[in-house]
Amino acid sequence: MVESQQPEILTTKVDPSHIPGRGGATLQHLSSSDTHHTLLLLFGASRVENLDDIWLVHINRGTQKVEYAERVAARERDGLTTRNSMGSLRLGDGKVLLVGGQDSEKGIVFNDIFTYEHATRQFAHVEYGTGKVTPSARNSHTLSHTEGSQYAYLFGGADNENGPKRDLYRLNLSTLEFNVIKLEVPDTVKFPYLEMHTAHLYKGNTKLLILGGRGYYPGESIEQSNFHNQIFEIDIEEGSATYGHVSEIGTLPADLGSHQSALIDDKYIVIYGGCNGLRFFDSILRYSLEDKKWTLMTKQPANAKGSRFFQDGRISLSSTLCLPDLLVFFGGTSVEKECNDWLILPIDHLRDDKNFSEINEIM
Repeated sequence: MVESQQPEILTTKVDPSHIPGRGGATLQHLSSSDTHHTLLLLFGASRVENLDDIWLVHINRGTQKVEYAERVAARERDGLTTRNSMGSLRLGDGKVLLVGGQDSEKGIVFNDIFTYEHATRQFAHVEYGTGKVTPSARNSHTLSHTEGSQYAYLFGGADNENGPKRDLYRLNLSTLEFNVIKLEVPDTVKFPYLEMHTAHLYKGNTKLLILGGRGYYPGESIEQSNFHNQIFEIDIEEGSATYGHVSEIGTLPADLGSHQSALIDDKYIVIYGGCNGLRFFDSILRYSLEDKKWTLMTKQPANAKGSRFFQDGRISLSSTLCLPDLLVFFGGTSVEKECNDWLILPIDHLRDDKNFSEINEIM
């Protein structure tokens, strides 16, 4: 008698509250239907351990709430070990790219590239070609990309030996090869080595914005690293730039790092959370790139009223845009614990001036 083979179990459906709290997780919008957005959540760390779990998270676009989650068993990891504070982007419907990160328990920092394809539930390690540009290992960096572009931009981050970095690379998403973009920093601009910042491409991918972060200025030592409040702009020419001119175009309401941010309509920057070295912040802030004014969200959307996000400031949270309708935040670390809740903000709410009041500092 031939023994029947048991079906392969690749996902287990659970209530989203079953996802353990964490900071430094990777969160990417994976796919959408008329009724739901599906997100990929993986890895991260708590104060005591690394996490190596993988989740699909399903958001109901009508209720604007997480409806359910699924624990994913990957068929193949191809050497991918647990890590946090990676750079990531969506390569297309159902496919995600991962770069770098750290294993907090072992004190290891990585420069690996992996892809994840949800249709096959497989990770694949991407080898750097012989003689090709190879960025050094790092965590807490940014990997900036806009949907439909052939290029992404890797900036900053930190390693265990040299601390924060100040380097910029362009990644060709067709070949998965890097090129160096040399920075042109005028003597009048104080541009620090940075980690824990956020970054966004705008103006047709011709400029890269760098917001806040933690680091030190040239001429200082790593021990002098601190949080910063500048907004920098790096001029890049999509696909061909070998140099990037750096300028300072504004400031945050306070020194800030380990926050999350999103660019809305090439017009607004929306920021949540972060730390200035003294306190954790719990506000949604909006910056108008045209008017160079900061406003504070004083009217919460109906689906987010009572959210702990507005009571427990947090760092190392994760976020992703689910276009065209939602901005999603997950988890992070508060003063007391690792969090596993969700803050889902309608983009139309973030566009509406009536929901914001002008400020000069973070409340």
